[in-house]
Amino acid sequence: MLVRIGIHSGPVNEVMDVNERTNITGAGINIAQRVMDCGDAGHILLSKHVADDLEQYPQWRSHLHELPARDSWLNDPRCQKLAETKP
Repeated sequence: MLVRIGIHSGPVNEVMDVNERTNITGAGINIAQRVMDCGDAGHILLSKHVADDLEQYPQWRSHLHELPARDSWLNDPRCQKLAETKP
């Protein structure tokens, strides 16, 4: 099974959902979802915030790769919401 993952670090809140189960919500979850939406099956994508944090550790540097220029993915419908969050 191939999965896609979006990772971001940001604020989250614990809430009770409509079925009275504990869940989480917040900007950290929303941005991670938007990052994930830009990937295909088998991809793990990081927000720039997380990539910048990991770049401080030498063992991670070889695993971090820049995405193509913003203009090339800006027209991808999966990434429209993510692009809207950037200045």
